[in-house]
Amino acid sequence: LKNFVYHPTIENRVYASTLSKHLVMSEDNGKTWEVIHTLPYASYEGFVRDMKLTNKGKALSFVQHYSSGSSLNELVVFDLETNTVIKNYRMPDPQEGRDFGAYSIFDDGTVDKAVMIGKEINEKIYYTTDGGENWNTIFDGEDYHYVMLSDITFAPDDHKKIYVPRYGSYDGPKAETKGGFMYTLDEGNEWKVSLEGLLLDKVAVNPSDANDIYTSSGILWSFPDQHQAVYRSKDGGQTWNELPLEWYDPGGLGNMKLVRKIMHNPKNTDQIIMLEEDQIFVSFDNGETWTANNHEGEHSSRVIDYLDGTSFSINPFNPQEILIDNRWYPLRSLDCGATVTKIKNPYFDAGGILAMVDLPGEQHFYYGVQSG
Repeated sequence: LKNFVYHPTIENRVYASTLSKHLVMSEDNGKTWEVIHTLPYASYEGFVRDMKLTNKGKALSFVQHYSSGSSLNELVVFDLETNTVIKNYRMPDPQEGRDFGAYSIFDDGTVDKAVMIGKEINEKIYYTTDGGENWNTIFDGEDYHYVMLSDITFAPDDHKKIYVPRYGSYDGPKAETKGGFMYTLDEGNEWKVSLEGLLLDKVAVNPSDANDIYTSSGILWSFPDQHQAVYRSKDGGQTWNELPLEWYDPGGLGNMKLVRKIMHNPKNTDQIIMLEEDQIFVSFDNGETWTANNHEGEHSSRVIDYLDGTSFSINPFNPQEILIDNRWYPLRSLDCGATVTKIKNPYFDAGGILAMVDLPGEQHFYYGVQSG
């Protein structure tokens, strides 16, 4: 189970993906599940990625991914009332073999305004205001020394404001342009950059204040002069302060030093949760103070522990409860990440022997599961 999303107004209803290509829904907070959608093109192995609420909480959006550069890759909008797909965004330049990177759909109730990163050596940002009928290329990495783009989001109050953390460069560590926090106030006609030279990974914006932005450091193995950090801007990305966080590395081996996800509770934006590889940070006072819930991960004696979570969803009826997309198993926490338990999944790959046996007056079908 991955890509958890709680329904914003129906208690105990939660959505997720399973076995790569199926969407499932639970009406009892994850105890039981039913399949509500399966990706098309059954002959191809696809998977669901980066699922989140959109259309004022009435729909889910996710990337339908088959393979790098595939023309079948799409950004999909799935209506939660009818359980049907209502919008498909295709990559604007499929002939270039681009992959879907991060994306953002402006949440004004129309699902017409979207931005997406096209991944390739010269990464691009595509922008549409008419539901994908027409796309504008508002950034081309070829003009910026092939700098890499890590994440992207609209400001919650204005689709002309777009925020993009940047990583290294395809030209390598000595590239003239690398890192920095890039933002535009005019749909990409002019890009501004702050935190220049710093390798960045994720971005999150306060739903109640578009000027209140968080961004985190990226993988720093090739850049020993930089350090793990989360930065906060209160003026729309112009200036930043580093958060006073206490980092934890249980193995002492120097992990990738990534914060995988930063998100505000949409019902109470004073609550903010961040997933690091071995830590879950939480704030209940709009980022003024932080509690670090440390986990042993790979070095834990527990069979079930938190490690390298990539996404999560906060229960809108119980802000202490979060469901986590974890490396080993899907996890539930009832105390904002201090402790975790495994979420059971009734779905698994068959992957075993299949056999038909004919007996007098009877037919039997045998199948093995999980390589049995």
